[in-house]
Amino acid sequence: MATAIQLVQRVTEKLPPVRVSGRVGQILLALVGLVFALFFIHSEWHEVGQTRTLLRHADAGWIAVGLLLTGGYLLLQALMYVFSFRALGGRVSVGASLVVFLKRNLLSVFLPAGGFASLAFFTQPLKREGVTRTQIHVASSLYGLCGLVSVVVVAVPALGWTLWQGELNVTEIAAFAFLVSLTVGLGGGLYSLWQQGRVYQWLVQLRPSLTVAFDELRAQQIGASAFLAALGMSVLIEGIGMAHVYVAAHALGLALPFAAAVLGYVVMVMLLIASPFLRGLGAIEVSMTYLFTQYGLSTAEAVSVTLLFRLLEFWLPLLAGVFSFVARRDHLLVRVWPALVMLTLGVINVVSAATPALATRLHLLTQWVLPSVIHTSKGLVLVSGLWLMVLSAYLLVGTRRAWITAVLLTSLSLVGHLLKGIDWEEATLAGLSLITLGVARSAYRLRASRRSTRLGLATFVGALVAVLIYGVLGFYWMDARHFGIAFTWQQAIAATFRLFFLFDSSGLTPRTSFAATFLTSLYVGGAAVVLFVSYHLWRPWAGSPPDDSDEQQRAERFVETYGHASLDYFKTYLDKNYWFSEDAQALVAYRVAHHYAVVLENPVVAPTKSLRAAVEEFDQWCREQGQASFYYRVNEEDLPVYEALRKRALPIGQEAVVDLTQFTLEGGAMKSLRNALKKVEKEGYTLRVYPPPLAGGTLQRLRQVSDEWLRSNARQEVGFTDGWFDEGKLRVCTVLAVENAEQKIVAFLNLIPDRAFGEATYDLIRRTDDAPNGALDFLLVHLFLYLKEKGVRQCNLGLAPLAGLETAEGLPGRTLRFAYEHLPRFEGFHGLRHFKDKFQPVWKTKYLIYDQDFDLLRVPSVLTRVSRTTDSVTVGA
Repeated sequence: MATAIQLVQRVTEKLPPVRVSGRVGQILLALVGLVFALFFIHSEWHEVGQTRTLLRHADAGWIAVGLLLTGGYLLLQALMYVFSFRALGGRVSVGASLVVFLKRNLLSVFLPAGGFASLAFFTQPLKREGVTRTQIHVASSLYGLCGLVSVVVVAVPALGWTLWQGELNVTEIAAFAFLVSLTVGLGGGLYSLWQQGRVYQWLVQLRPSLTVAFDELRAQQIGASAFLAALGMSVLIEGIGMAHVYVAAHALGLALPFAAAVLGYVVMVMLLIASPFLRGLGAIEVSMTYLFTQYGLSTAEAVSVTLLFRLLEFWLPLLAGVFSFVARRDHLLVRVWPALVMLTLGVINVVSAATPALATRLHLLTQWVLPSVIHTSKGLVLVSGLWLMVLSAYLLVGTRRAWITAVLLTSLSLVGHLLKGIDWEEATLAGLSLITLGVARSAYRLRASRRSTRLGLATFVGALVAVLIYGVLGFYWMDARHFGIAFTWQQAIAATFRLFFLFDSSGLTPRTSFAATFLTSLYVGGAAVVLFVSYHLWRPWAGSPPDDSDEQQRAERFVETYGHASLDYFKTYLDKNYWFSEDAQALVAYRVAHHYAVVLENPVVAPTKSLRAAVEEFDQWCREQGQASFYYRVNEEDLPVYEALRKRALPIGQEAVVDLTQFTLEGGAMKSLRNALKKVEKEGYTLRVYPPPLAGGTLQRLRQVSDEWLRSNARQEVGFTDGWFDEGKLRVCTVLAVENAEQKIVAFLNLIPDRAFGEATYDLIRRTDDAPNGALDFLLVHLFLYLKEKGVRQCNLGLAPLAGLETAEGLPGRTLRFAYEHLPRFEGFHGLRHFKDKFQPVWKTKYLIYDQDFDLLRVPSVLTRVSRTTDSVTVGA
């Protein structure tokens, strides 16, 4: 699902706007091709059915040659990118180029003008290679140009030679004429573009943005030798395509002339160029089949050659493209896909267990397997299916125990399907599910809760005994008229065990409503036990409460000695947990929510400890605890450390820092601010500075302002990155307050220790409902003047959430940008950015650091939980 959303998002933002009618027409054309293909299959069904026999007897040696050619095809595509960048003086690796090709090739199936439109996507792997955005777009253009030119270089001579030999019919001659016209038109168009002639002027009027890209291309110095090397690779790719057709025919034992292979490939390429959608799917198969029948192949043989060729040339690279998305260890699908597979397998297990086995298979099976084993296997499949459906939810959570249980249940399903009726189809699905779990095994690292496990096991034993006693006694003492059976002790025990463990009620036909209700009660009791035990066995470890006062004092001493960031003050608040490295040279302040350890900014490190080493050690400790980690509000200059550890960064907003050495109220830009200050002063308000320690009466007056601010805004105190109204903390702070003539405080802020050199910051900034407009402006301007007198060089105004996302890349960043710009619930963030921007600060982007895409789905709930102050501390104590 995440890949589909990512593709749609990229298409929406990257493609030029297209009229709905045009897009619908493109899709309809593609559907027409598919309809013709389906009609062809229906009309030639008998012949198409014979293709199975032909494909089953394909020569393994020729198939191996075809697979090697496919590998060479992928390598040459990557080398085309490598030499396209070299032509511009850039260097990219073959691996990164291969990933880009695979992803773009997959995406091209779903885009209009797919092969060309896809060149604008998936630039991140290339950016990590150190090339510029301009180089990426220009090199991609060169890559596309080489692809077009190579088609002409190969196809025109091939078709011309065939025409000279007199082997072309009317259709092929028309195709040759089309290709020659395309060549002439392409050459003339490129010449006109290069000379800024009519084509260039037409593009300026139609789509000015395209001319910008072309101007970039003209401005680049293109190395001739590297460009010719890229073109050579493209020509070799065309040769491999022709060889694929030839190999497909010989793998099936068919003598197809090489001229037919060349023509078949050229027809495919022309349909690829002309196809508006789905890369000619359907139309290519029908056209190539028809062409091959003109060379003496039967319909079944022509279809077989075409399908095998398309497998080697189209479907295998497409499958590799899917793998390039899923194989990345931190991709969303690595977590979501196994859960969906387990859910699907569970449903199939239940349906299969409820469906009678095929008589022929069952007859064969009874010759080798006892009926009791067949019957038990059927119940085993049913129960494993029910457990798998429940288990799929815990696979999404990511617990290691859930993964191990899924492997066991899937293995039992595989064996059970074979033993209950030789259901090899379901067994194959179970085998593929095991492979899926194996590929995704590294994504399941969370440790299950030991306390919850003990409770679950104890409950299971107690519930098992209770349900078994209930069932055994119920069956034994039940009157024979209810089931038509007078149960013995042995029969009662066997029936109860089959119902509880296998949900098997065979031989138990209720004849009264009481009997039916009794069976239902056993089913419900068994299901309740399964759900309860599942929850406690697979529930992840929830973490520990905040550390004690001794650890907090140790953390305060460490931060005071080695802290150098504006957020270090909040790292010693009462809501934090603390982790110290083994050498006591690094401190991490964090909170745990939903098995995530959320770290406030960076670890605090001593001069002898590197930031990278501290992050590595803490992450290792988190893995041992069964937790994942977030690093919240990390500075942009620290991103290389996290990127080197293969972590991902998401911009979450910008921090405003005012340069006090340059701050002034003079100039036109400050006119509105000067007017606001004069208005507040005319109304009789003044600023007063309260040095620490604050008197009890002052604290009470400040509390009245704070309570009114919280009440009028329907807010609650938040923690983690902010403080709350704590009299103990506030008493030792310097407070700046706005007062009226009666000395009533209408607004205040409190200065807190800022470990960043030459910087000051504040925590709480609150006002009453009757404070004059501009009271906070008045308060902050006087704060700046006060700090300048103290020799402070800059003042940190805190974070403006979601600000500065204009250049955000990737689906998560663009999603946040869309939310910030369009959703009403984020309008308040716009006001905060505007309020701080009036002081002309320097904006510094802050980031959330995470490991896997799936983790982002939990970010909102995790951050909400760690920001609560009532979970572990008493507000206002």
